Amino acid sequence: MLEWYKDDERIGMITGCNLCPDYDCGRDYIFSKITEIWGWATWRRVWKNYRISITDEEMKELADTRYLRNYWGRWYGDTIMKGLIDVKLERCSAWSYSLSYLIATNNQLVIVPGHNLITNIGFEREDATNTAGKSRYVFPDGELEFPIARRSGCSVDYEYDKQYVDAYHKENPVQFVYSFVVSHYLDWKKDRQRRKKGCQK
Repeated sequence: MLEWYKDDERIGMITGCNLCPDYDCGRDYIFSKITEIWGWATWRRVWKNYRISITDEEMKELADTRYLRNYWGRWYGDTIMKGLIDVKLERCSAWSYSLSYLIATNNQLVIVPGHNLITNIGFEREDATNTAGKSRYVFPDGELEFPIARRSGCSVDYEYDKQYVDAYHKENPVQFVYSFVVSHYLDWKKDRQRRKKGCQK
C-alpha cells in the first residue's frame, strides 16, 4: 500500500488503527480525515515538511480563520487546535498534533483499514507516557486478508469520521462519566499494585 500511494499527493499517511469496531465499511480500507497515529506510516514527501511546533503566524492564522474547525468540524478540530497550543506553550510534548496540522493544511487524507489491526501495548503499564486510564481505546486486533482490493477512487468515508468523532471527541455526559470512572479505577489499581510490590520487597 505504501508503494501504491507513494506518489499520490492526496494521501498523507496510512494507519493500522480503526477505533470504530461497530462500523462495517465493507471494504479492505477507507479514506478518512482522521489522523490516528497508532501503527502509522507515511512517505518522505510528507515527513520532510513536518515541524514539531508551528510558527506564531501560523497559529494566528489558524485562530483567525478557524481552519481546523472548518476542516474537521468543531469537536475534532478544536481538539487538535488545543493540542497545538499546548505544544507551542510547552505544556505537552506530543508530536502527533503537528502531523495532523500538516496533513490538514495540505488537504490530504488518511488510509484506514476496514477493521483494527493495532494493539497499543502502552496501556496499563507503569512506564506508559500518555495512555494511563484510557482503556476505552482498547480493541481486539485482526489481520488483513490478501490480496487487498485496491480502491479506484479516493473519497472520504464521512460515516466513519462521524462515528469516530461522536465516540471520542464529541461531548457526551455518559462517555465523560464512563471515562472518569474507568480512569480513576485504573489509577487505583496501579497504586494498589505498586503498594503490593513494595510490601513484597
